[in-house]
Amino acid sequence: MLVCNYCGRHFKHEYESCPGCGSGNFKKINDIKEMVIEKAPSDGYHITIDSFEKEKKMHKIIKIILYVFLGTGLISSLLFIIPILIIIGIIIFSVLTTNGIQEAEPLIPMILFLIIFLFIVVGSNGGMIFLFKLLLDNQQERIDKDIVRVNKLAKEGMLIKNMPYELVESGNVIMGKPVYCIKVDFKFENGTVIPLTSNPKFDGVDRDKDNSADLLIDKNDYSNYYIDFEIY
Repeated sequence: MLVCNYCGRHFKHEYESCPGCGSGNFKKINDIKEMVIEKAPSDGYHITIDSFEKEKKMHKIIKIILYVFLGTGLISSLLFIIPILIIIGIIIFSVLTTNGIQEAEPLIPMILFLIIFLFIVVGSNGGMIFLFKLLLDNQQERIDKDIVRVNKLAKEGMLIKNMPYELVESGNVIMGKPVYCIKVDFKFENGTVIPLTSNPKFDGVDRDKDNSADLLIDKNDYSNYYIDFEIY
């Protein structure tokens, strides 16, 4: 492990110059066991938000697809109007002609069924699109809040480096490949151990060559944390 002599950042991997401050003055620590660092650098830890941004981008693409379906729903609404116009025409026809009602009567149940069917289809599609849009908007708002949260955590959090980890599937799939989360076990001062899972890593990095991960956590709120392979 390298420690920058200028800014005090700790690195698991080799660097010619410090990615945080640019200094090339390091000291080497041979002990790479789990390490707790209480004090953050003056300008905060470096947090990679690429995964958050890619998740936002994915949600935007899904929203565009939903808008396309919404457009299709509007076309269906136009088709819904056609039977109504036919009924209006039948009413006018029945008023203007003596036998209009008798001639049009067999068609009315069929047209009413068509109207009800189209109403259900258009209504259900529109409702689903609205609900999905609301869900995606909430997801994007959550991601924006997460970005603000981790940037604040970068300046105030406690860093635990070199933690054993395992990868767990997030449930998201891109191009047929699962998106993973990083899972670590955090040990409280009283000895209690709880598993903590990262946000889905949409940045495509799904392993660390040193088989360890870093945890940045709020000392006053253990539910507020961020996990990545290298935090410095």
